[in-house]
Amino acid sequence: MADAIHELRRRANVPSPLGSAAPLIALAVLALTLLAAPELPWQVGTVVAFLFAAAAAVRTTQQWLVVRRLRVLADRIILRAEPRSIASSLVSWRMLELTSRRHRHVLAADAARLARELDGGTLPGAVPLNRAAVRPHRAELEALSAVLDGVRPVRPLGILLAEELLSSPASPLFDRTAVDTLGARLRRVFVALDARP
Repeated sequence: MADAIHELRRRANVPSPLGSAAPLIALAVLALTLLAAPELPWQVGTVVAFLFAAAAAVRTTQQWLVVRRLRVLADRIILRAEPRSIASSLVSWRMLELTSRRHRHVLAADAARLARELDGGTLPGAVPLNRAAVRPHRAELEALSAVLDGVRPVRPLGILLAEELLSSPASPLFDRTAVDTLGARLRRVFVALDARP
């Protein structure tokens, strides 16, 4: 799957932040060789290397922001449309990225961590979990973790909805005013994943 993701990423012209900075990194390393030149003060090689390294850092950040914007754009398309009807390399790349084993495992770990937080033995995160309201849904969180970490294929729409549920401060897992919607939101995630507990 990694090769397919890489190929679709290339076809969709999604930049590689580190790859785009590689020439600047190489020039920074090359500039360090100026330190060996006895006719030049050591500061020359150091300053030139620093400038290339700084340019590489800026370039990496710029390209990372471009990738982030492309992900957001593709996610919006997936959320609003039937992805199977979209013949876009960008959306196809993002769908493969979302359903990759690595991405699914990270989300599964988040769901499992939230289920463990219900025990009260862990410190609350940046946005505290509404433990009292979420506790009746512990089995569903554990089932969500199992589905995400399982081998059965899942749909990208379900992954996006699971991400939103597990990480958004506006999620009923964290927002006390939205807690009445938690059961319905969990069911929607399972249906969108095309898997039910």
